[in-house]
Amino acid sequence: MVEHLKIRIWLPENEWHGCISETPWVLKTADGRFLMQNSPHFAKGISFLDEVELVEKDGELVFSKVIKSSGHATYRISLKKETTRAQFLQRWADLENLGCTFEESDFLLLPLFAVDVPPSTNIDKVYSLLEQGEIDCIWEFEEGNFPRTNH
Repeated sequence: MVEHLKIRIWLPENEWHGCISETPWVLKTADGRFLMQNSPHFAKGISFLDEVELVEKDGELVFSKVIKSSGHATYRISLKKETTRAQFLQRWADLENLGCTFEESDFLLLPLFAVDVPPSTNIDKVYSLLEQGEIDCIWEFEEGNFPRTNH
């Protein structure tokens, strides 16, 4: 039986965001594997479709480790206060054309985007566009996960 489950990922203390955990979705496959269904907003080293190991703790499923990388990369974009949604979407179009997608969350009243970069996407072009957006004061970005298999 295939089912979607909410899990908890505990985050390191004293990170810039101040969050202690996040709760993405996983897909439990018919053969009992767990595949990430979100790009994490804060957790590092995990990406969309990674196969993960979970443990049950205090009645909830908790992330333990990545078993098998999907090859997807994860970046996070936080907009500058002055950046409008229209400016973001204009810049985003180039990343979307390369195959990137995002999940949006409001964090401290500013949009925060978890960006998924599929393994077939040219990561160098993506990184260059992310850097240019930072240089042009549209956003700041950070790497969440960069598997070595992504080229």
